[in-house]
Amino acid sequence: MAAYKGHDKVVQMLLEAGADPEKKWSSLCLAARKNRVGVVKILANTKGVELNRDFKGATAFFTAAEQGFTEIVKVLANTEGVNINKAWNGTTPLFQAVRLGHIEVVRIILAKTEDVELNRKWYGYTPLQKAIERWKKYAPRNYANKYTHEHHAARKKYGKIMNILGGRKGIDIKSAWYTTSYDRSHPLTTSSVRNRKCGH
Repeated sequence: MAAYKGHDKVVQMLLEAGADPEKKWSSLCLAARKNRVGVVKILANTKGVELNRDFKGATAFFTAAEQGFTEIVKVLANTEGVNINKAWNGTTPLFQAVRLGHIEVVRIILAKTEDVELNRKWYGYTPLQKAIERWKKYAPRNYANKYTHEHHAARKKYGKIMNILGGRKGIDIKSAWYTTSYDRSHPLTTSSVRNRKCGH
């Protein structure tokens, strides 16, 4: 409960008194779900804490990435032993961060993830393909006269994610554009994708 509520000092005191952070539920997962950065820092550096244990299927890292909790993602990504690619429910932390538009989380994961994860498909999409699909979803032509500032902001956000992914060596850019293009007879080349200003 202390971890869930974010009571850093109480958590530290309980751990020093010999409390088991893994009893019944994962304290790390509970803290991550509520964005309790201080508690996560304590638990991530506590001997005996299972860093990759899940709570209802999702690990602490997966939960933080999905929710866009940047500070927790940063802490766990830099904690030895944390598996930042552990999948749950048919997807990964990277894919979820891309799908939900968490720009900084995508940057953090890309700096740490293995190349083999970059072009792996989840629900039929690689992370880049999903970013392109979301970017195209918010194209003005799809909304006629109902295109709002929110739509524009979303398109710009996914455009930034596309550029971040496109700049990572090892990502298959050309096939990503081809398989998500509305006009498959005119797939963009790798070089043009790299130079395209996707955020506009």
